[in-house]
Amino acid sequence: MSTTIDRQQVAERFARLNQMVAEGRIIRGAWQGTDDAGRERACLLAAISPEAGSAKSASGCPMWLLPKWFAELVPPIDDRGSVEAWPGMVQRFAEVVGRAATVLDTAAWERVKFRCLAAIVREAKSHTTDVSVVTVCETVIDLCDRSAAGEVIPKEAWAAWASRAAAWASRAADGAAEASWAAKWAADAADGASRAAAKWAADAAALAAAAEAEAWDRMTSAILDAIEAETK
Repeated sequence: MSTTIDRQQVAERFARLNQMVAEGRIIRGAWQGTDDAGRERACLLAAISPEAGSAKSASGCPMWLLPKWFAELVPPIDDRGSVEAWPGMVQRFAEVVGRAATVLDTAAWERVKFRCLAAIVREAKSHTTDVSVVTVCETVIDLCDRSAAGEVIPKEAWAAWASRAAAWASRAADGAAEASWAAKWAADAADGASRAAAKWAADAAALAAAAEAEAWDRMTSAILDAIEAETK
C-alpha cells in the first residue's frame, strides 16, 4: 500500500460508505443490488470500492484504498458473523476502518496484519483441547505478537512452526466450505517465511467459522480492536 495515496480520495470513499450505512443500503451475502426505490445497495467492500463490486472480487479493490490482505478479509467479515451482531458491526467497521484508511501507513498496516493473525489463532485455540495443537497456537500467537510489536522474526523461527501448523490445518479444515477463501486470503496476507503461518491462521479461522457464526463475531471484534489500537 503506497504511503503517497490521496487521503482526500480515501476519505470520499468512506464518506460514501457512511452515507450508505445511514440510509440502510449495506447488504450481506451479495456484492451489489438495488432497493425498492431503485437505489444502489452494496456490501461493505463494494460500498467503498465499486471496482470490487463490479469484479465481484476483493482483488478489484485498489491497493491505495486498503491493503490487499485486508480487502480479502472484508467479505467474510460482512457475511460470516451473526445476524444479530451485524448492524452494530457495520457501524463500527465504517468508523474504525474509515479512520485507519486515512491515517495508517504501510508499516502500521503491517503491524495490524500480525495483530489480526494473532486474534484469528486465539479464536482457533479456543476450539481445541488437543495439547499439541494448543502448543502450536500459542507459539504462532507469540510470533505474531512479537511481529506486531515491530520485532523482526528470523525466517527459521517462522518455518519451524509454520510447517507443523500447516500440517494440522490441512487435517482440521478438511471439509470446511470456507477453506477456499481462507487459502486465497492467506496467500496475500504475508510474504516470505510467514506465509505458511498466515495460511494456517486463515484455515483455522475457516474451521471456526464453519462451527458457529459467533466465532466470526469474536474475530471481527478483535480485528477491529487491532485496527483501532493502531490509530490511537
